[in-house]
Amino acid sequence: MNGPGRQCRAGCGAWSRRHALAALVGLAALAAPGAPGVRAAAAQQAVRVEVRDDAGATVGFALVAPVGGASRVASDAGVAEFRLRAADSLHLRVRRIGYREFQGWVPRTDVGTYAVRLERLAATLQAVQVTAAGASVNTPLAQRGFYDRVDRVQKGAILADFFTPEQLDERPFTKISQMIAGSRYARVGSIAFNNNRRLLVIVSRGGCPMTILLDGQPVIGTAQDIAVSETPQSLAPAGTRQSRAATTDAFQPPTIDDVIDGRAVSAIEVYPSMANAPQELVRGSGRGSCGIVALWTGARR
Repeated sequence: MNGPGRQCRAGCGAWSRRHALAALVGLAALAAPGAPGVRAAAAQQAVRVEVRDDAGATVGFALVAPVGGASRVASDAGVAEFRLRAADSLHLRVRRIGYREFQGWVPRTDVGTYAVRLERLAATLQAVQVTAAGASVNTPLAQRGFYDRVDRVQKGAILADFFTPEQLDERPFTKISQMIAGSRYARVGSIAFNNNRRLLVIVSRGGCPMTILLDGQPVIGTAQDIAVSETPQSLAPAGTRQSRAATTDAFQPPTIDDVIDGRAVSAIEVYPSMANAPQELVRGSGRGSCGIVALWTGARR
């Protein structure tokens, strides 16, 4: 029989071998060192930025960002690391409370790092404590473990949003609700209270009221606290919901904006769930289960 099937049996083997060989040649070309995809991957490398002051002392916890890119908090040794394309110079923005902001192009040094110098502000020298090693790390936030947790998040150990003193200083809001609006994991919501009046609360992206910690302790007696206490903590229909029957129609709980002045807040941490929160904060969070917003007060430094 001389139909199409007989012709294919006679010639398809050679045809398949030719196309398979062509495909292998194409893959080899894509994997070659000079191929565009490989060049792009090779261009990404570990980039180390070192921040020092005008006297050569390291500046710890500076906020470092490639212009147009995501920021990272430098270590206590003034080092911030990124994955970026190789370049002879980087366009960087670097901020630290007590120092003049730097923004400009920074050349790569002979050892492959990028060195930034920050000028200390004479008017704020009294507010910035500098250790013998020269790093401005002796601050209340550092002592409270804030920057340790920042480091853990930057390394991917836990999930959270952080607002550093530098970030809060740039956005001069006076209300906590305004500050929280910039988080990926929290938003402003409301609950119905007496006479169906709605009161502001901070909730997770799923709408669950979050626990608010002020300097490590739960904020109680607010609409936020009531919303958290009324969130069921079990799978039973009624859960462990607490009754609001003891309150009177005249009772009007304050909101978080009523009891905390945003100008007194030096830093904020936002954890989307208790499972993502560090144990040192979970221990003080009471009975909430919908994530934590930790507020730290004091001078921004």
